Amino acid sequence: MSDARQPMDIISVIGYGYLQPIADLIEKLQEFKRDAGGTSGYAASLIVLSYLLTESLTNRIQHIEGRSSFVGPHEFARLQFPNTQYPDTLDEIFVVRSAIVHNHVWDQTVTWDSQFRLIMLSEALEDHQKRRLFDKVVDGISNKTKLLGLNLVPTSIGRSDSYVVLNKLVDFLLLLEDRSRSWVYISHQQVRYGLLDKRFVDVVHAL
Repeated sequence: MSDARQPMDIISVIGYGYLQPIADLIEKLQEFKRDAGGTSGYAASLIVLSYLLTESLTNRIQHIEGRSSFVGPHEFARLQFPNTQYPDTLDEIFVVRSAIVHNHVWDQTVTWDSQFRLIMLSEALEDHQKRRLFDKVVDGISNKTKLLGLNLVPTSIGRSDSYVVLNKLVDFLLLLEDRSRSWVYISHQQVRYGLLDKRFVDVVHAL
């Protein structure tokens, strides 16, 4: 009797492989009592990984749906859910992600108070790094995004910024799951967190 097996097609992306590293970064950030002493690197990394998770899964959807070219998560949100909050909030997350991964350069003037705490007097992004979407979503006075209040200066990005981004992106992925579990099925995914196996979405929503 032949033991030959029928081949099957699998659409493979790294997406869910980012869940445990994201959970590990959350645990590391939780070790810090406040946003100081190196938290910006962890927080920025968490934002980038969260965005890569979302981009990987939306690319998979676009492949399933037979698109000849892919768009980013913020553009995908605008195509699929134009009358929701997600196009605008994902625009902001995309801009923050770009500020991190493209290593935007900021000119800053700083001083220190009597307790040797850093005080920012002024900061400005190099003009050639500004883009149309950047100008649309960023408040030029605070250098934060207009809706979510996310820091744009990578060295100022903190725990709260990363938690806002992660929650917004996970909620977006759950929205995609509601549309079709053949698209995304993240609600059942588990990670190791605090020496326990927990649902990834529960870890995120508890932040």
